[in-house]
Amino acid sequence: MKITLMPLYSQLNPGVGACPLGCMQTCRVKQQAPNFGQGSNCTLSSHQADTYAAIFNGEFEVIFNTSSTGDGKSLAAYLAALLNPGFRVIGLYPTIELVTDQQKQVFRYYEQFNPQGQTLIDTLYGAELARRVEAAEKGNKFKELLLTFKQKYVILTNPDIFHLVAHFRYQNPAYNRAELPISLARNLDLYIADEFHIFGVHQEAAILNSMLLIRHNRPKKRPMRFLFTSATPKPEFIKMLKDSGFRVKTVGGNYQSQVKQGFRQICQSVNLEFVQLDQETDSLSWLTKEAQNIRTLLQAEGKGRGLIILNSVALVTRAVRQLQDLFPDEIVRVREVSGRIDRQERTLTQADLENAPQSVLVVGTSAVDVGVDFKIHLLIFEASDSATFIQRLGRLGRHAGFSTYKAFVLLSSRTPWVMARLKEKLVDGQTISRIK
Repeated sequence: MKITLMPLYSQLNPGVGACPLGCMQTCRVKQQAPNFGQGSNCTLSSHQADTYAAIFNGEFEVIFNTSSTGDGKSLAAYLAALLNPGFRVIGLYPTIELVTDQQKQVFRYYEQFNPQGQTLIDTLYGAELARRVEAAEKGNKFKELLLTFKQKYVILTNPDIFHLVAHFRYQNPAYNRAELPISLARNLDLYIADEFHIFGVHQEAAILNSMLLIRHNRPKKRPMRFLFTSATPKPEFIKMLKDSGFRVKTVGGNYQSQVKQGFRQICQSVNLEFVQLDQETDSLSWLTKEAQNIRTLLQAEGKGRGLIILNSVALVTRAVRQLQDLFPDEIVRVREVSGRIDRQERTLTQADLENAPQSVLVVGTSAVDVGVDFKIHLLIFEASDSATFIQRLGRLGRHAGFSTYKAFVLLSSRTPWVMARLKEKLVDGQTISRIK
């Protein structure tokens, strides 16, 4: 079954005089970053300005930014720190790939808003923490983390380190056992959790415990602000937060499917095809069978760029080998991005996507489907639930410059009811708005 998804346009911030940032005569964004955006007007989306206002002016302790994928949730999260140099932020990202991707994005923001502030940005995950301990004289994880919490203003890390700190797992005999958790609770102004919808119940319980600890140990004059950025938050988790006594606010974007004054395009039109696999055909068999069609779609753009997302690392490895045998490297370069591929190899893949003269096809797992931004026009993916479907489809259509955007969703033979339900709601050839 084939359908067409309409483009998506996001409402811009109304600007000076009606701006949630409080800009009455001059735009604060343009004043601090004159070259940010296009033209002389502020190019913030409405949800970015509303998120800023909720952080500073609202009574809410927990904010959910549910804007559409591709509408700048990262800028919404870090705008408070960009416009207020003394504001301290920690961002939690579920994969190392996403931590490093966000690091590049945050550095680009600081180049425009506050170049001197780049020295106060820190990226921290398990391997990096171990490297610092090894390099430091008489170093240990406790000391390195305490140094980061006290000296850095923007910290990018993963939930594991955050939870270990909040649950008193890092100890040093020379310090009170609560020293590190208290530093986490009192030294930071904003806590950001990205793509939290992918986590399980035990991780939700862990973050809730950490939030209760932080709220209990903060001065009343500096109430906790916790920002969740996800286009598909779980209603059950929001209810759990409210039941725990947290004041929760949801901020979303305003969208249109047609060109309209005061809106900017954030997503291109996409031709979407649902493929029902049978019991004799798995995803690899389908990819092999459709190899010539994939090659044609890539070459139609000249330097085509495509992404395949599969659920299994083993299947990814097999698919890469099979496609490399089918596609000459000088015509279509096939690259792998999965948990078994190191950072150096991933950097080469990113360079190929940006600069290779031939078409590039990346095959990966969830290591690439969570938040990392690829400029592609072809997307093929497996999806086991609606949140994963929305997340993976959101990789496509975020960048202009291609003539067409094509997506294939591979539906497993083990879930035939999915296609049956789709046919109840959709008609083959139908044009669908992305707006609910």
